[in-house]
Amino acid sequence: MIGKYSISEDGYKKIVKSSIPKRLIFYLVIVCFGIGVSYFQTKGEGDVNVLPFILPFITVIIFLGSRRGMKRAKGILKSYSLTIYEDSILRQQDNTPDIEIAYDEIQEIIHNVNGSLTIKGDSIINSIGVPAQIENFEEVYTILNAIKPITKTKNILSHPYANLFALPLVLGPMLIIYMVDNKIIVGICGAIFMAFMGYSYYVIQNSKNIDQKTKSSMRILGFVMACMLLGIIAKLLKP
Repeated sequence: MIGKYSISEDGYKKIVKSSIPKRLIFYLVIVCFGIGVSYFQTKGEGDVNVLPFILPFITVIIFLGSRRGMKRAKGILKSYSLTIYEDSILRQQDNTPDIEIAYDEIQEIIHNVNGSLTIKGDSIINSIGVPAQIENFEEVYTILNAIKPITKTKNILSHPYANLFALPLVLGPMLIIYMVDNKIIVGICGAIFMAFMGYSYYVIQNSKNIDQKTKSSMRILGFVMACMLLGIIAKLLKP
């Protein structure tokens, strides 16, 4: 064994601190989207404004869900370990499958925009993420660079807010499907939405970097996709 590394307490705190703004922005965008759709669908129809009653409930649900998610993430991050052997690299953490990549299976090692490293194996679901907050990061960097030269990337997907960039691909088609009656536009947006959501669901359920509880909770995507599909079909069959 060449070395074994974990995330220090200070490193964990930095990760949590950096994740808070992203969570807040994500929830804010979702809530604003829901309010916007509700407003435009009921505007001028004399419906009772239920938002003053719904918003406090939504706020509480978001707060409790975020708190539980952060608590679960804390345990997972604290259990993270990266072990570098003479012929392979092993990542271990609680509630997720171990990932071991042999040196000859490494396709690329990327230095991401947020400072972290990604060790790509033979498939998209077989990769190891190395947080920038891992102990002795410079030592780890030097060892990995000797195994395979590390390449820097400006790929937008490696940006710290990359997940937020994907929101328009989901919310945009959803908004158009709800607000537009043109069957061609609804069909195109519906296909984009279903393809993106289907691919996301596949990646989440097969990823070795996502814990089992999160995978189970994300099965709600299947329900959302089914509801959206029924809505799309109903609009396409509408006379």
